[in-house]
Amino acid sequence: MSDSILITWKDGKRWNIHSSILKTIFNDKLPIPEHWFSSRELDVLLCLARMEKEGIAIDSEIKANYR
Repeated sequence: MSDSILITWKDGKRWNIHSSILKTIFNDKLPIPEHWFSSRELDVLLCLARMEKEGIAIDSEIKANYR
């Protein structure tokens, strides 16, 4: 996994996050304040952290296309 992940949302919003946030969520080192992220962003972060935990490789760019 690269040092950062670029997520492009369906509405065109681009979100660049550092991969260390996934390790923080995964290891529960520090609680993530809910006001830092929208509920949609937090859901995506938790999903990515679960993928990382299961050993699924995450590319450096994700295009999220929701219906």
